[in-house]
Amino acid sequence: MVKKRRTELDIDPELTLAPEPEPEPEVVATSPKPESSATKETSDRKVNKTKLAIITGVVLAFVVISVAGGWSLYQHFADKGPEPKQPEEKIIIPDGATLYQFKPFLINLGENEKAFIVNISFAADMSKAEVGKEIDNNLVLIRENIFQILQGKSAKAFLDERNRRRMAAEITTALNRLIQSGSIKKMFITEMTIQ
Repeated sequence: MVKKRRTELDIDPELTLAPEPEPEPEVVATSPKPESSATKETSDRKVNKTKLAIITGVVLAFVVISVAGGWSLYQHFADKGPEPKQPEEKIIIPDGATLYQFKPFLINLGENEKAFIVNISFAADMSKAEVGKEIDNNLVLIRENIFQILQGKSAKAFLDERNRRRMAAEITTALNRLIQSGSIKKMFITEMTIQ
């Protein structure tokens, strides 16, 4: 017969009167094996070392990813201006030249979310003084043409001396198409600031 375990709900009056003593298990006197306890400790240590290595790896990976992400965000949003300007060559304006000074142009150049603002002024060397009057009469159209030429340029075009000369030659050609009473011999960049 299978013995039932007693609980408060299973109180049997017959069993309460004469409880049978439970036989005690026989204890065999054996010496504890030092290998089994040592093996258990080393396996626990191995598990602990494994867990520690996994946790360390995860934390290290998180730190590396965080640093890399922070660096890329810093590079993305860092305010990188153009390289420091070198002193420009002095422009030699010939004596007796008839010059027309244009008001400064403000051009907004955007490259890969990096915006540059260029403030540039020009002076035109005219063939005769009557050209200045014609420029005054058509100033809006002339400024619009100059602005369109400048807007199509990149920031690198404003930084390189050779590209600036080429840009001034383009503006000279465009203005000579608009002017009929004479011509513009040369355009000079009198002032330029990049922010």
